[in-house]
Amino acid sequence: MHVDFLRVTGKTTLTLEIPCRVINEEESPGLTRGGVLNVVRYAIEVNTTVDAMPEEFVFDLTGLDIGDSVHISMVEMPEGVAPTITDRDFTVATIAAPTVVRDEAAEEAEEGEEGEDQSRRQPGSAFKPIVYAAALDKGYTAASVIIDSPVVFEDTERDFVWKPHNYKEKFYGPTLFREALVKSRNIVTIKILQDIGIDYTIEYARKLGVTSEINRDLSISLGSSGLSLLELTNAYSVFSNLGYLIEPVFITKIYDRDNTLLESSKLVRKKVIDMSTAYIMTSILESVVQSGTGRRVKALKRPVAGKTGTTNNLYDAWFMGYTPRYTTGVWVGLDQEAPLGKGETGSRAASPIWLDYMQKALDGKPVLTFNVPEGIVFAKIDAETGLLPIEESEKTIFECFKEGTIPTEYTPKPDAVSGSEDLFKESI
Repeated sequence: MHVDFLRVTGKTTLTLEIPCRVINEEESPGLTRGGVLNVVRYAIEVNTTVDAMPEEFVFDLTGLDIGDSVHISMVEMPEGVAPTITDRDFTVATIAAPTVVRDEAAEEAEEGEEGEDQSRRQPGSAFKPIVYAAALDKGYTAASVIIDSPVVFEDTERDFVWKPHNYKEKFYGPTLFREALVKSRNIVTIKILQDIGIDYTIEYARKLGVTSEINRDLSISLGSSGLSLLELTNAYSVFSNLGYLIEPVFITKIYDRDNTLLESSKLVRKKVIDMSTAYIMTSILESVVQSGTGRRVKALKRPVAGKTGTTNNLYDAWFMGYTPRYTTGVWVGLDQEAPLGKGETGSRAASPIWLDYMQKALDGKPVLTFNVPEGIVFAKIDAETGLLPIEESEKTIFECFKEGTIPTEYTPKPDAVSGSEDLFKESI
């Protein structure tokens, strides 16, 4: 076998496994015809020609560097054994240790290697909708106003000071609840979490299907705890399904060789949050697509709700989105945590993938709209104060509310003097 080129991800050694199939039991005693085995498994030092190999296998790695690719051609095999791959590209998949070269077209046979449904990465701002949904069930409305201002948190025990900031290093003052999520404001999200409580928010995430360990600190508001793509997609599906959590199913039916149905999956639905909460979150996440960080997916030309996520140093990029028919999550990142590149945010790296997939998935299907459940009412409010508008209001918007939560106060006239507590949530 000859390695024409190789992809290396920073380890000094890698393990090469070549899956092969037994074709002749007589020439391979003790092996069963049709059985699969790995006839080559060697640690190879990068950038070195390896001579300690069987003569029929030559690995010339001289001159290779991080980021190179790999192509493997089978030249000669032991008697009675045939390769299951020929002239095929391989990639380097990094797990805890060591680095493994595997066939992308074959099943992942490496024990312990985790896929996107198991591996956990920081979701960044893609976690924020969980915080905002929890807040809606704690008395907040889409028109609540929170002050976006500098905050400092000091941990004297660990001699640590945290000064969180927004993505653009600016503070925006009084901010509507809806706008804060649409514009993905970090400071407002932290203040909301601080107000409603960390333990309450973690328990709320559990209701939405999040099972991963979540740290008990304010940084979880910015997605600091690792989640799997599957569980975050589950959480967003609760908004799409108007408050119902549906257990994901990977195998829907099993038939035998005679086409007899042996087993079929059962749909397991559980109501975990109010329909009104789910709809308000959908409405806000629709605004994320219309005027926020998810604008790229407007090209779907259908009702879409979603949220981007980007982690520090651009290690992870996410786009979590849904239509009335499908909920889809996209994560972009490297197996070995490393920057994706300048500007590779969730909006730029992940949302185009989501868009391309959904365009094909929805091709030829009717355009549906999100249903408005009972218990939702709409009212015109002042876009700056979140209160009922007056003649002097410069901008008004229609906002959705749970019944009984429409503001009852009017926006103060420009010449009126009012304490900040009349406009903004206390202690925020």
